[in-house]
Amino acid sequence: MRSTAAVAIGLGGALVVGAGLASAQTTAGASQPASGPQAPAQAGAAQPSTIPDSVKTRQTLSDDSEAAARLDNEPFDPTLKGFFLIPGTNTRLKIGGYARLDVIHDFEPIGNTSEFIVSSIPIDVVSGDDNTRLQARQTRFNFELRREAEARKDVLRVFFEFDFFGSSETSLNLRHAFGQMHNVLGGYTASTIQDPDAKPDTLDHEGPSSRIDVRHAQLRYTFALPSRQSLALAVEDPKSDVPASSQGQPVTPRTPWPDMVVRYRLDARRGHVQAGVIVRSMGGFLADGEQSAQVFGGGGAVSGSLLVWRKDTLVFEFSTGHGLARYIKDMAGLGLDLAVDAQGVVRATEATGGYFSYQHVWHDRWRSTIVVSHDHLQHLEVQSPDAYRTSRYAAANLLYRPASNFTIGVECSTGRYEVQDGRNDRATRLQFGVQYDLIR
Repeated sequence: MRSTAAVAIGLGGALVVGAGLASAQTTAGASQPASGPQAPAQAGAAQPSTIPDSVKTRQTLSDDSEAAARLDNEPFDPTLKGFFLIPGTNTRLKIGGYARLDVIHDFEPIGNTSEFIVSSIPIDVVSGDDNTRLQARQTRFNFELRREAEARKDVLRVFFEFDFFGSSETSLNLRHAFGQMHNVLGGYTASTIQDPDAKPDTLDHEGPSSRIDVRHAQLRYTFALPSRQSLALAVEDPKSDVPASSQGQPVTPRTPWPDMVVRYRLDARRGHVQAGVIVRSMGGFLADGEQSAQVFGGGGAVSGSLLVWRKDTLVFEFSTGHGLARYIKDMAGLGLDLAVDAQGVVRATEATGGYFSYQHVWHDRWRSTIVVSHDHLQHLEVQSPDAYRTSRYAAANLLYRPASNFTIGVECSTGRYEVQDGRNDRATRLQFGVQYDLIR
């Protein structure tokens, strides 16, 4: 079998943007520790923060930036609000999360009524019946433990988080379970190539269809570089997202090598840029065991954020590669990593995606986000006419926060799904949400 490989494009452009961002450096130190046995330890707090203003000031419902692993375990909130000392130890615990209710109304049929998954829009369905549901699946709770030390690099952080997107509406779903110390991370969390700081602030759990969104077990090491830069290397749990059957026989996925990721990141004062590449080995064999295939693939992603004016924020992401479909939100789980071309050769299919989002703060209590997204899968002649080809997504919302830990909002999402033979259909959703944060 012939191998196919791809390398990320656009990284050079990202480094140019990063060079511009690097010119603005932060000089503000973290706050000093409070006194008393219950005061949070602020070891190493004299060091300047490396978290950009575009990340710290942007208001989001999901708090994904707070969950993300940081260089030297720098806390998102330097005051460690919500942490308390476990008696008899030097370990501090924080119990966080939020309760969430969503009211969802679909004006056209869609296959997933919990998330706005564009690829679930049925093609050529004439029914136009509306559908309404109420759910609390986005409710989350998390536990964070920190063992402070004299030097920031010696801080131990362990983080667990769950929501209710399991097998049923009342089943727990593991989002994070990882530890990090000396910049060595081990456990289950977002892929190293994923950028939690560039996720748009949407009511919809899915968000833009083209974003990189995979969580799995991994081992990662992050190197600190000069001028607020870092380089991360990781080996991650592999999975060949291949078609369920071929030639009338079931296909058993095979992954002899872990996914390997290299990620560069620059955290400047007003924004950040991240660029990563991934190399994968994908394949499988037929049920009779007589035919098998294994190919290499890979790709890359460039993402970032920028604080515009005083409080507005721009975030973006672009990804492309061969065999990258498993990592793109709308394509994941559809068996699109590999396909057979007209010559009968197994190839890693080319997948491309990108989105742009802008958050505007109208007032301290009011904010809005708009986002547009597009992704595309390579066309091969032998693919099924019903196979995934492209999806488009757009959303706009208005959120009101009458209290620091209470947010209500409304959002309109629309998507268009197209299959390989050119047929397409669209769906529109109106969503209302109310969220109660435990600690904010």
